Amino acid sequence: MDILFYIWAAAAVYLILHYLFFHSRLLFHKVKQRDFLSPVSIIICAHNEKENLKENLPVLLSQRYGQFEVLLVNDHSTDGTLQLIEELSQKYPNLRTLNFTKEKIGRGKKEALIFGIENAAFEHMVFTDADCKPASENWLGSMASYFSYKDIVLGVSPYYFKNNLVGWLTRWETFLTAQQYLSYAKAGMPYMGVGRNMAYTKSVFDRSSKMKAHLKLPSGDDDLLIGEVATASNVAINMNPDAFTYSDAPGTFKDWWQQKRRHLSTSYHYKSRPAVFLGVFGLAQVVFYLLLFPAFFFHGHTLAFYVMLLGKLVLQFITMVPLAIRTRQKGATVLFIVIEPLVVFLLAAIHFQNKIFGNSKDW
Repeated sequence: MDILFYIWAAAAVYLILHYLFFHSRLLFHKVKQRDFLSPVSIIICAHNEKENLKENLPVLLSQRYGQFEVLLVNDHSTDGTLQLIEELSQKYPNLRTLNFTKEKIGRGKKEALIFGIENAAFEHMVFTDADCKPASENWLGSMASYFSYKDIVLGVSPYYFKNNLVGWLTRWETFLTAQQYLSYAKAGMPYMGVGRNMAYTKSVFDRSSKMKAHLKLPSGDDDLLIGEVATASNVAINMNPDAFTYSDAPGTFKDWWQQKRRHLSTSYHYKSRPAVFLGVFGLAQVVFYLLLFPAFFFHGHTLAFYVMLLGKLVLQFITMVPLAIRTRQKGATVLFIVIEPLVVFLLAAIHFQNKIFGNSKDW
């Protein structure tokens, strides 16, 4: 059984090195916001989102910023979205609507989003979703400030917390995803962002091709573009809590499962370098928990076992703190580690399902 212990130990060592090389970078992150006064386009795609738009659009339209437009792309909505926009346009002159009526050749919102980008009034663009609400009236100013020296800004977008199983699954998985893409960007390997809160210029979009090349994928309007055009020198991360956007978590386990199937469908198209690190990290997590009890049973009396076990857990906890504080989840870090095995095995099962049965086809 020594071979099982050595495999477990190798997984533990890799996780420790991953925390040290990637996640620890967020410990030393400093906010570098600067004044930026150029006009900005906020772009939102909406498909039957009337109720969310009724609640969230006024917050977006009332941001404390100079000149900006909110460009809403109405993507084949049939729930009265257009009528709502016409009403709001009377009160907010900076609200502009585009009706995307073409028959789609692909899935998801990419075609509507491309239509919006091509028709945006300004070079600098900030993106969010119809069901997202900015944390403050300074959201736009904070996101746009990084345009003073970068072309791409990666923001953070937590979900409103629900104290049930789905709520904890969503909370932990979203936290880890943010920790991964933010720390990888700090390490000079940006590979994704979240479309719920990100920003880039039209020039960046013009250099990309993957969004148009993967129209049939249900997701990827955010991570595939970032993975293609982002570099170590043109990306900033924004961890300012005032610049977060929040949305409701999936309501049921089935909804969460389908959402993760859709999100993970694009991970097979990441650039090779981050894909390797992320793939080995995911595999190491599975191996670590799969062989934890055999390793304890046969080597629980050895110092090496406890050094690696405690080293992994302590480093993981320490490197979680910066983002946990900013997302007001510091008290949840221990619980995150406790439920991590469940999340790890569920995500592995979703990857397996996508590989065997294909990707989710949801909007």
